[in-house]
Amino acid sequence: MTDLDAIRAATRELHELVQEAKDVRAGLAYDIAAIKGQVQAVIAEEVRRELGELGEATKQAIDKATAGVYARFDTITDILLGVDAESRRKGKPPLAKFAELVNERARAAETPVPTPEPEEVVDALRADAPAE
Repeated sequence: MTDLDAIRAATRELHELVQEAKDVRAGLAYDIAAIKGQVQAVIAEEVRRELGELGEATKQAIDKATAGVYARFDTITDILLGVDAESRRKGKPPLAKFAELVNERARAAETPVPTPEPEEVVDALRADAPAE
């Protein structure tokens, strides 16, 4: 075998190795694309799951806050009507009863009932409110 034949044989062998490397690279590219698809699917599913959990937690927090607001309005209504335990213990008349008495006295005196300014009402309610 001559040097030229040896070079040609080495060239063919290198060409085959290059072709094999290209085939391996193409296979790896296909595998990488498949893995990317799987990763995206896993990420999308995880995001959906966590958003579902966040939505449920948000709903529960809103429901709890709403229930608290309703409870507070019920407490305020009880205080205004004088049916709360503290007002009954202290013997305070309900605000509705107070308003009736003021109106009765005003009708008896045939004088118009003065309309208080909103600030006066707020100050009076704060003064009568129990300290928390």
